[in-house]
This record gives sequence, C-alpha cells and structure tokens, in this order.
Amino acid sequence: MLNLLRKIGWVTIVSLLLVASLNPQPSSANAFEQAAFKSIWQRTDGLVQQGLVGRTWLWGPEAAMNHYEAYAESPNGARLVQYFDKSRMEISNPDASYDQWFVTNGLIVKEMVSSKLQIGDDTFLDYQPAIIPVAGDLNSTNTPPTYRPPTYAGFGLCEPQLVTGKPATKQLGQPVTALWQQDCGGGTDSSKATQYPETAIAAYDDVTGTNIPAVFWDYLHQAGPIVDQTGAQVNAKPLFDWLYVLGHPITESYWARIMVAGVERDVLVQLYERRVLTYTPANPLGWQVEMGNVGNHYYQWRYMMLPSTTPVDCNGLETIYPESNQATSIKNQALVAISQKLEQKFSSFEQVWSIERSGAWISLQAQVAGVEPAIIILNQATASSMQVQAVWSGQASEAQIIRNYLLEEAPKTPPALINCLAPYGFVNPTLGD
Repeated sequence: MLNLLRKIGWVTIVSLLLVASLNPQPSSANAFEQAAFKSIWQRTDGLVQQGLVGRTWLWGPEAAMNHYEAYAESPNGARLVQYFDKSRMEISNPDASYDQWFVTNGLIVKEMVSSKLQIGDDTFLDYQPAIIPVAGDLNSTNTPPTYRPPTYAGFGLCEPQLVTGKPATKQLGQPVTALWQQDCGGGTDSSKATQYPETAIAAYDDVTGTNIPAVFWDYLHQAGPIVDQTGAQVNAKPLFDWLYVLGHPITESYWARIMVAGVERDVLVQLYERRVLTYTPANPLGWQVEMGNVGNHYYQWRYMMLPSTTPVDCNGLETIYPESNQATSIKNQALVAISQKLEQKFSSFEQVWSIERSGAWISLQAQVAGVEPAIIILNQATASSMQVQAVWSGQASEAQIIRNYLLEEAPKTPPALINCLAPYGFVNPTLGD
C-alpha cells in the first residue's frame, strides 16, 4: 500500500487509500494504541476493572479496535481512533497542544440518528439507517412488537426535536411519563409518575432545548474516586466532565419495555450527542444508570451492517469475461480514467480477475502494471470515457468492511455491485502486500 502511495502520489485520495490499508483488526485486552487513550480510560475505569470501586463503566472493561478513519482535517486525511464498548476516542490532530480536547470522544450517537457519517469538520456522507436498539439485547428488534426497543434510526425519524428542530417545553419538577412504543415513540403512561418519582425533571439544556431527568442529572454530577495524572487515587467532584463525555442531550427521555438478557424491563432512555444514558429501576443500586454500548453499536453500524435491508439480487449484475472484446474496451477506458485520476500514465493491467457492470457502474478487480491489486469502482461518464469513483487497494479478508468502505466513498453505486463482489477478499489472495 505504501509503495503504491510513493509511486503515484495520489494526493486527492491519499486518505481513502490510507484508511483502506489500515483496516480494523481485533486487538488484545487493553491494547491501547496511544498513551493518551489509556490515560483517559485509566482515570475512571482502571479502578472499576480492579474492583476498587463499585460503579458502572464509563468506557468499558478494555480497549477494542484501533485504526485510522477518514477525516478531512487530519494529517493525510485520516485520524487515529480507538473503540470501546461505550464510546470511541479520537486524535484528529496529533500535533495539537496536549489538553483535555487533544483526545475527543466521537459524536457517534448524533451520526447514527442522522444516518450521516462525519468524515470532516463540516463533511458528512449519507449512510444506511442504524436499525440497532439503543439499549438491551441487540437481537430484540426481531422479537414480538410489544418488545420492540427504540433504535437510533427510529429516533432519527420520529423524535420531534430531531425532526423539527424545535426545543421541548421546560418540564422542571415533572416526572417522565412519555413512552417509546415499538419503532416510533408516542404515548404516555401516567402511572410512571407515581412509580418512578425519582425521574422528575431536574435540569433543562438551553443549547438543545431538552429536559434532563433527576436520575441522569445526579449521575452526571456524581463524585467518586479517580486516578489522577500522578497515578494517585483521589476523589473527584464531579467524577467526569459530562459535556466532554456525553455532549448535549438530543432527545427527550422515554420509557420503553426493553429485553435485557432475555428479561423484559422498564428502561428510561435518553440520547446525547456522544452517548446514551439508561435508567433501569430493577437494577441494583449503583448500576441503575448506565452508559449504553454505543461504541459497539457504532462499529457494527459503520463496518458490519449491510447497506440496505432490501435483498440484493446478484444475478442482476452483468459479468463480463476479462478477455472478451467488450472487456478490452472497458479496460482501455479504465486505464485512461485511472491515469487521469492518479496523474500518471498506466499502459496495461498485469491481471484482471473480474469485471461486473450494473447500468453505468462498473466494478473492476485488477492489478495495474507495477501497482498493487485493487478494486476500482468506475462510472461510465460518456460512451467513450469513465470516471474513477472509489478505490480499495491491498489485501483484506473482512468482506463487509470493504463493502461498507466502497459504499461510503461511492454512495450512489448500485448496492448489488458491491455486495456481490467476489467473497475471497476481492484481490488474488496468493499475492503479497
């Protein structure tokens, strides 16, 4: 991959190729990619992991995937990220001065409810709906309707504040009685006022026009032991900067019947820009308010979900034999398009494994002479010319990650063209990097 970048100097899509070559791979427990990530995790969750405090996780029991993701303002168009059960940490500018915001905590809930991937300060890509429960068992979207939990996509479609942008009415002192029923909210249950008076609204966020229940407000302002920068255990009040960790609330709070470990429970949920808070009255004290597993949810949404719930018919693609006359014309046009995009003349392909077409879109799995194997997505601009839309270069075995990456970079591509790519990793597995 680095050889390719050195040879062609493709400045306009360096970030795409860099992200493609740095695929997320499973890492061992506590495999922190950057000391700054570990320091932030250690401050609160190190004590939880050691059993020295009895409170819920702020990040999760261990570091998970770390890799680079496209971000326009970062060096080479990619920033280092590290996933946790309950969040994703980011370093967008490794040359910035070291302060609280050197490591940021992704706005990943905001992305999921909007179905837009953020790939720059002001750059977003339309993406698939996040049909993932915001709390409870992940497979509960397939259970009977009375158990259907709220999903990120459902909030994006139905939460009044997200749909209209209008602030909610202040409800200070009033218990939460609103319900989220099945996929799209709606309804109230007045009995919740007497059942759970501890949910009375305690604060109002003027920035987003949102009410915050007392159970969440108290959680955001709790005190507790932490590990400071010297390694000493001290008491902090508050335990964490809640705007840094959660961001502003973006929805009202709703009661829902949610399946948790196969048991149906009353759960109060509220979505924030970076996190989801849940309140489960049936949980033991100290574990009633928890952070949702939004890091896991976001990773699944971005890398593991199919781009559409609509079945894809692979038989609808036109497969073109690489040595046919028709393929020769396609290959000649593709070489011109690649040469123009890379600003370097390429005269031939060393090998072409497959050519598939859907309308004006073409997927070419090939190796250009002197360059690594690649998947090239092209669009037939005119009868005699093509344009390169996306490139994946190098070896990979995680098929769905590649599919989602290509769809991210060429969002108008027919889903079948990418979902039906050859399942062996898309490039000749016998070739080295």
